Amino acid sequence: MVGWLESESAKEIKVVWVTGRPGLGGGREFEEYLSRSLLAEGLNSVEALSEESAPSGLAELGRVLLAASVDTPFVMVIDNFHEIHDERILKELVDLVGRYRHFHLYVCCEADIRWRSWWPAHSKCT
Repeated sequence: MVGWLESESAKEIKVVWVTGRPGLGGGREFEEYLSRSLLAEGLNSVEALSEESAPSGLAELGRVLLAASVDTPFVMVIDNFHEIHDERILKELVDLVGRYRHFHLYVCCEADIRWRSWWPAHSKCT
């Protein structure tokens, strides 16, 4: 995956990389990490003032995708996806893939996750 992204660096693409790890399995933790990742890549300028007002990382991603040029591919890589246990996360990501043709989602994991009952059988996710 890293080699492919490096080969694409000459092209104009937006990339955000999120690495799942123990403790990020819940939705809130993942969204906070996604929010920080978007901010670190300069893709979002919204910073939470307090924990109570922390923005939703998926909502922020949706706003970023809406504002992005459809001519510029936007790639999101979730490494160690097997660490994410909140089915709402995948469902919302798949919804974003369906809504934005320039959004490409790649999930990398150590185990075959198709066994999860909530994995969309015919999703465009790779």
